[in-house]
Amino acid sequence: MFSRDSEDEISGLLESKCTVARSVKNFRYFLGDDSRFEDVPKEKLNEKLRLFFASIHKNSGEHLKKFTHVNTRYGISKYLKENCGIDITSDIEFSSCKDVFRAVVVDLKKKGFASTDHKPPIAQKDLVKIYSVDSIVMNVLNLNSHH
Repeated sequence: MFSRDSEDEISGLLESKCTVARSVKNFRYFLGDDSRFEDVPKEKLNEKLRLFFASIHKNSGEHLKKFTHVNTRYGISKYLKENCGIDITSDIEFSSCKDVFRAVVVDLKKKGFASTDHKPPIAQKDLVKIYSVDSIVMNVLNLNSHH
């Protein structure tokens, strides 16, 4: 009756929802006063997406990482598929949008923005603290005792 989703699967679902919401919010912000894009003809939507993918960057003006561009396109793509029946990754009307996206990603790679910044691993002594019985962080045995 119930599926047993792993913690990674559940986390992935939440991240996906956040990615979609953030991507759509950023696209609407880019569009400004004309932020309703769900009913726009595909050709016009393609043009708006071309400009969006070519111009997104950090508030400081710096380039975003390739991963951020890929996530942003994923979020917009997922939103449009689920809400409008539009597939910006395979519909022919979006070929120039795809070309611009690919060109931006290639440019980011050339400029060194395709790398991933890894955080240092958690030290063993800190892991012991986190998972100890006395820890309020991961103590699932006494959840009510800390409220």
